[in-house]
Amino acid sequence: MMQYDTLIEKLEIDLINVCNAKCPLCHFRNNYPESLRTRVALTRAALEDTLGEVRPQRVFIAGDLGEPTLSNELLPIIDLFVERDPSVVIVINTNGCTRSHRFWQTLAMRLPRFHEVLFAIDGLEDTYSIYRVGLDFTTTIGNARAFIEAGGVASWGFIEFEHNRHQVEEARSRAQALGFRAFRLRRSYAESAEIRRPPETPNDGARIAALWKSGEVPVEPDPFPYIQADGTLYPCCESNSGRYDPKIDFDFARLNLRRHGLSECLRVLPDYCATMQATYPLTCARRCGRFPEGQGPAGQDIGYGRAAGGG
Repeated sequence: MMQYDTLIEKLEIDLINVCNAKCPLCHFRNNYPESLRTRVALTRAALEDTLGEVRPQRVFIAGDLGEPTLSNELLPIIDLFVERDPSVVIVINTNGCTRSHRFWQTLAMRLPRFHEVLFAIDGLEDTYSIYRVGLDFTTTIGNARAFIEAGGVASWGFIEFEHNRHQVEEARSRAQALGFRAFRLRRSYAESAEIRRPPETPNDGARIAALWKSGEVPVEPDPFPYIQADGTLYPCCESNSGRYDPKIDFDFARLNLRRHGLSECLRVLPDYCATMQATYPLTCARRCGRFPEGQGPAGQDIGYGRAAGGG
């Protein structure tokens, strides 16, 4: 049974559905382009109205729909969470190829003591833009350096593909030399005709399906509440495309933060989790399944802020 108090452990938010990159495997761009046709954005005022007494201990500012640094509300929203709880941990995922060095220096100074900014840098000079289409390696590295030199805690996020796998160790070495706090590596979960996963990447879908069907993997929902830029609350970012999926039959008005406060919407999440489990049981098993020891999905060193604040 999911229960919530005013103090929740973690909250993930997407600030905007606008991006400066054209990554070939972007989930929403490829599968749910309707989610990007109308510009939507979260504001500090809207969040302030809906949060009520809820005080998350960790706030993850995502880039599922769009690039968070393109939102003019990023700094005000950071200020909001810090004002409510100076000990909050804030983690930001960014492609890092926006704004000026002055902005990144300001961001470093505005973030709380415990923070992490993950720069998505999937390759080096000659491979970076193969996946991060439309972006520039030199610009991203320059912004990351400005952030680090101003006191920011940064990590280098590297998605390993077939075309950049030979550069992993050099990228790790450069990250250390530049002052990145961590190098977070994961293999691509998807591929296309042009962008291929490393050939030895384990495809454990069949194994997970067999385990789930055997009854050995009970699903115990462990929500990571996620607010999409349009003001809809979801139990986790893996379930955020349900709004656009005709297979999902759910009254999303019940999860609309513009109509209801966060506390009220949080109480509806178990109902939506049940709908997701009935429709996409393998997704839910992979995300919240209680696997026998040593039999779960392969872990990935993406970190997602776990090292921030020493935790």
